[in-house]
Amino acid sequence: MRLLLPKLLIAGLGVLALPTMARQIMLGPPDPGPEHGFDYWYYGTNGGGYVSIDDTDPNTGTSDFTLGNKTTGSENRADFRSQLFPLHSASGGAEPITISFAYKLPGNVKARDNIAVFFRFFDDTGTNFLGQIPIMLGSSSGDSEMTDYKTMTLTSIRALKNATGIQLPKDARATTADIWVTCNVFQPWTSGDARFANFSVTTLPTPPWVSRHWIISIIVLLIILLLPVLTILAIRKRQMA
Repeated sequence: MRLLLPKLLIAGLGVLALPTMARQIMLGPPDPGPEHGFDYWYYGTNGGGYVSIDDTDPNTGTSDFTLGNKTTGSENRADFRSQLFPLHSASGGAEPITISFAYKLPGNVKARDNIAVFFRFFDDTGTNFLGQIPIMLGSSSGDSEMTDYKTMTLTSIRALKNATGIQLPKDARATTADIWVTCNVFQPWTSGDARFANFSVTTLPTPPWVSRHWIISIIVLLIILLLPVLTILAIRKRQMA
């Protein structure tokens, strides 16, 4: 009888822990990049800015995105971004999101230079911008003259439910997203090449009774934890009678 309580508690906690061991679901982008070239990505350049698909220094696979700029002046810029992809069960912040990608800054990064990466949210039309998660790489991240790729991973992101200072329909919520990588657009960058690969946006959904009905979740937890205790007390009371 003494072993009953720990075993039941472990079993109950194990049931609650099962959602965290569920397999991640890939949301996008369609091409984690850039094995299919620019089929699933948009890109642009101005002045001395440049962007290409490079097969000389991939992280994994056969290629990577290379963008950069070496010329002073805001007119010298480059960017690439993914096609929009649906957030599915993570829409409207319903489930947590993880974004991950590999990057390498092989040159000497100058002070205040940054490549700006944005994880952006839109409504189901893809036209109403709802907000973004900015990621600054370079002087802000302490990276310079990198000999190997690093993996940047942000977890527990919730898709934004409404806009910041933008007048939108009342029921607008984030149901689509994209990834936008910019060079010398929002942050100065004249430090040469920046390489990227292996983009992924995933979610790890939990059952509806956990993520959306937290009161029921608490009740279930209390039942799992208290039932063994109440059972033992009832048995002891009966034995003492």
